[in-house]
Amino acid sequence: MLTKKILSTTLTLALTASVAMLAGCPTPTNVPTPSDSGSASPSPSDSGSASPSSSGSASASASASASASTSVSPSASGSTSATPSASQSASQSSQPSGQTGGTSDIKEKATFNGTVYDTDGSVLDGVTVSAKSIDAGVTWVGEAQQTANGAYVFQNAPVGVRIQIDASKPGYASRSQTVVLKSNLTGNPTANTYDFGGTAANAAQYALQDEPEVVTLKVNGKEATTPGGIGKYVGGGADASQNLSYRPDAATTAGVSGVDNSKLDVELTFSEAMDTQSVQDAIKVMSMMNDTSVFPVGVGKEFTIDSTINSAPFTWSNDNKTVLFSAGRPLLADDSGTEARYKITFGTKFKDAGGKEAKSATERLSSATAGGVLSDTTQTTGSSNQFVNGQNITPGGFIKFNTSNRADYLTFSLKNDDVDPALDTIQARDNLDGTDRVTLNFSKPLEVLIKKAPVVVTSSSTFTTAADGTVSITGGGVLGKISKAPTNAVSDSDFTSAAFAGKTGGFELINSSKSLLLKFSDTSTFTAGEKVRFIVDSNFTDPAGNTISTNNSNTSGGITQDNHIKVSTVTF
Repeated sequence: MLTKKILSTTLTLALTASVAMLAGCPTPTNVPTPSDSGSASPSPSDSGSASPSSSGSASASASASASASTSVSPSASGSTSATPSASQSASQSSQPSGQTGGTSDIKEKATFNGTVYDTDGSVLDGVTVSAKSIDAGVTWVGEAQQTANGAYVFQNAPVGVRIQIDASKPGYASRSQTVVLKSNLTGNPTANTYDFGGTAANAAQYALQDEPEVVTLKVNGKEATTPGGIGKYVGGGADASQNLSYRPDAATTAGVSGVDNSKLDVELTFSEAMDTQSVQDAIKVMSMMNDTSVFPVGVGKEFTIDSTINSAPFTWSNDNKTVLFSAGRPLLADDSGTEARYKITFGTKFKDAGGKEAKSATERLSSATAGGVLSDTTQTTGSSNQFVNGQNITPGGFIKFNTSNRADYLTFSLKNDDVDPALDTIQARDNLDGTDRVTLNFSKPLEVLIKKAPVVVTSSSTFTTAADGTVSITGGGVLGKISKAPTNAVSDSDFTSAAFAGKTGGFELINSSKSLLLKFSDTSTFTAGEKVRFIVDSNFTDPAGNTISTNNSNTSGGITQDNHIKVSTVTF
């Protein structure tokens, strides 16, 4: 009995030691290969007994959970994900950082690659290429790398996810494209190839451009994402892009509509530092064709706004990549109906800081048969867009609105100016610098770019007054009536105009054209302490055609005032 107990104890201790030794062994690194039938590696039996390996050693069924985390080679059926080979991994110039997380849908990863070209079709070295997932919940970032012989490659990127690939090089316009990686279990080396330029389908638009281009264009704070229509042919000589031969009309599509009409601020951001003078010499803002249906008090001609409009219209950023072209005055808008159209373009090619010229849209068309080339010989005055073979301008140009949408111009439209002007206040001064003066302060400008309120459209800048107080602008029209009264005036009947008979003087627009200053030729027109009243003529209109407001009548103190009648006490 004692002998049996000793033997039993010995066996128990031996088994315990064996189990402990087995538990301390690492998980085997050699995963059993599939059988000839293509089945997966052996699974534990229902009884949980160990399955013998080819060497005859036993593997415990408890190790199944550990081996589940080990990658499995693809079966004969190809149902599992392909893993890059060692040689592929070694050739990768940068490893992706981050992780694929936030979703359980990502079952497969893949390699993608491509080549970066310039617009002439040459491969580019030293291009920085980066990539990242832009899908919410899927985090994957490929470490930035530089091209060698134009090539780049990224591995372990999630399949079925939107990947943004960016390519940039100093002195070149950057490009970006968004792709979705395809499943590539067969290891096809071209399954996920995304070139920037070259001859592959849809790749040319992503070529890195050595020539400068506008990458962001804003008009009065509104950013343009499409150029709109080029307009109608109006004749004239050819220029770098032939855009100066075309003006928008009432039917031309606007790339940006409803633009604020109170100013003209054009902000341009370029792809690189610029030769600032070349930009300032080139930029143009062209009016629409003279159209009385849009401008009922039309300007009578087309006009162009450029660097000559004021002394310092340009403000540049420190790096000479962004410029603000500010005209200092509003643009002429319509008062109702169709919005007035304008076109921003360039009369000549602007240059970067190194002297490289921009390329226009027509230069980017390979041939008339391929894309159509603008040709004056195929146009008829006033006709709609007509190009060789009926083709419109195609991608390429001074302005990049997005990767596939570039042009030499932007057509925009101003929101209608339907607000009636009002006379806010007047100020009368006695004997200031040898003249008696009255300043009429209006609620809005009386002059916008190239157009004034009709009554002040004159080159003489003089006025006369009649016995009834009527003030007439020489060569313009009737401005209104002026009268005066004693300091103690308490009613409208206290005001008389006889003292103004035969008076003359000069006028000027001041205060950003919102005020009209009348300067009488002598100092006997009125004296300090008197009251002066001015009534703007009821037919007075602003540049857009809005008639003076007569609302807000007020008889406080017994003297009538409203939006076109104001009273002031004369001061020194």
